[in-house]
Amino acid sequence: MTAFNLQAQTYINKEWETTNGNPLGLQLTSSVTNSSNQLISVGNTSVAGQGANILITKFERDGSIIWQSEFNTSGTNNDYGVALTEDNVGNIIVVGTTDNNSTINFDVVVLKYNTSGNLLWSAVYNSSFNLNDIATSVKVDTSGNVYVGATSIGATTNFDFLVLKYNSSGVLQWNNRYDFASLIEIPIGVNIDINGDVFITGASASSSISWDFTIAKFSPNGTFINDVRSSLQGVGFDQPLAYKKDAAGNIYITGRSSAIMTFAPSNSTQTIFCNGAKYLILMAKKMLPMLLMLMPQEMFILAAT
Repeated sequence: MTAFNLQAQTYINKEWETTNGNPLGLQLTSSVTNSSNQLISVGNTSVAGQGANILITKFERDGSIIWQSEFNTSGTNNDYGVALTEDNVGNIIVVGTTDNNSTINFDVVVLKYNTSGNLLWSAVYNSSFNLNDIATSVKVDTSGNVYVGATSIGATTNFDFLVLKYNSSGVLQWNNRYDFASLIEIPIGVNIDINGDVFITGASASSSISWDFTIAKFSPNGTFINDVRSSLQGVGFDQPLAYKKDAAGNIYITGRSSAIMTFAPSNSTQTIFCNGAKYLILMAKKMLPMLLMLMPQEMFILAAT
């Protein structure tokens, strides 16, 4: 693999700009485009007497609003939209979190809307530990099953990776978690491979001063299979910011690290083994971490079996 700098710049002209909603508390938002190049955005908005409500807006290509919907779990709970995706028939799946009017008992919220913005079902997940469960990502498979990536406090393990699977009707099928050292795990994404195995990707602490880029893998029925961890040289605070899976199932992660390293053939690759599976880790440095579109900038990692 060769590291390179992109010198050319592409100038873009702003076509439209719009502002809507009045976010309260957590400033979380996410957007996706669909096959019609319409933009679907989720965040939150403050509503008198209700606190923050999840706000979903669907825009036409010219910036006009097709529809907009709010969701309130109950009373004055603060509800925050975090991420969303679209299934293969145009339904929109939103994940977020509700604070239950508490600072220690956030729960995961999952919503499904049809293409016209009508709510089809909603689900709230509170783990058996009755502590903070905070959604970070969502993915849907071709059968309409919904996979939610979250961070969740365990009884003795601090924040863990948490994976939830719902069927297309919103019924919880299974949940499982990943913890490495009873410290903190924060996921940035969840995905599915062609075999139905589920991957959750993010940062996982191996000690109080060291975080690793981490992928945990679960079977289609939720059984933990294995993990792959990459710790770069340096102080050890490795922070993944975005990831992407290609058609071959390779996972690309981009982010930043406190490591001081020089890219050269002698230190550009390393191979690690985990539960009999071989993962090739390729690292290159030279660009700034932004949204990953398989053209990463700054810290580039390819994990492949």
